[in-house]
Amino acid sequence: MTEHKFTDEEVIKALETAIKIGDAPIGEHWACTISKQTAKDALDLINHQKAEIAYWMDEAANSKKEAVKEFAEKLKERLIAGGIYPVFVKNSIDNLVKEMMEGKE
Repeated sequence: MTEHKFTDEEVIKALETAIKIGDAPIGEHWACTISKQTAKDALDLINHQKAEIAYWMDEAANSKKEAVKEFAEKLKERLIAGGIYPVFVKNSIDNLVKEMMEGKE
């Protein structure tokens, strides 16, 4: 017998089906049944984890943006303090940060 690996979408669809119709086989390849409550609990857990992952992905992206901005500010301060032409430094670094952040907002 060939082992079938289910995608996330297949598992979610099977759980949703089990919730709708009650105790029932889950998918054509599964040789088991699942109760409506177990399916609901599993689906709730999956949805909670997906939301949690999305939250932390957003947090990571925001942290990266803040780190780039902080780096740029410190770089400008040091170069200007070192006698580099202030307007050139500020504009060049600001443009580089903007270029790095384009499409990532």
